[in-house]
Amino acid sequence: MPGLTHIHNRITFENRLTDAIARYKRDSEVFSLLMLDIDWFKAINDEHGHVMGDRVLQAVADTLKAIARASGCVARYGGEKFVPILPHPPQTGAALMAERIQQAISEMAITDNSEAVISITVGIAGPQPGVSTSTDIIRRTDAALHDAKVAGRNRVVHCPGNG
Repeated sequence: MPGLTHIHNRITFENRLTDAIARYKRDSEVFSLLMLDIDWFKAINDEHGHVMGDRVLQAVADTLKAIARASGCVARYGGEKFVPILPHPPQTGAALMAERIQQAISEMAITDNSEAVISITVGIAGPQPGVSTSTDIIRRTDAALHDAKVAGRNRVVHCPGNG
């Protein structure tokens, strides 16, 4: 996988999400979508420089690959957003995975003459009967992410009505 983070890109993610939705509709195979955003990423770039910003993106991607590798798809959605697709978790399982990822990222030590403190905010959604299109799931996951940011960042929020 080319690129800075060596994980899937948005196009591959969208294909994998479409596949997950098809399995949900065909076999009732549940999944959760996490949308993670690096908190205050612009400030990291402004304060520490873009080389440090790139290191943060790489470290977050590496952490996601290590923790969520069983998901089969961890992708960079754009900018500082990442989207793991987690197969088969109940809502609490997705939340626990998100919290594990948050903890691991908060413990990362990324230095370049100074240390950047890293945290992430996470939105979670999954398919719902009758309304499960990729556009809908992405929209609901992004809305949960937005709610988490408004609530103060560095937290996990489920889309209302999920689980």
